[in-house]
Amino acid sequence: MPRPTEQHRQALAHLRKQEWDKAHRVVMQMHDKLAYRIHGLLHRIEGDLDNARYWYDRAGAPFNESEDVGKEIENIEALVNR
Repeated sequence: MPRPTEQHRQALAHLRKQEWDKAHRVVMQMHDKLAYRIHGLLHRIEGDLDNARYWYDRAGAPFNESEDVGKEIENIEALVNR
């Protein structure tokens, strides 16, 4: 099984390719705040804002439905690459 940071990178790579289902499958197997944030972003992209808010809350991250998706992916990648 990949280390969590590898799984985070894998989910983000799927996000960048707009492979929402693949990214979703990766983060659904994870149980950490960063995965929850990625999960929330996926739901925000899908337009499921109530579910997105739930996952952002679990991640302890602010929910901003108007933030640029590409910028948020970059922000999450910066956290993964620390």
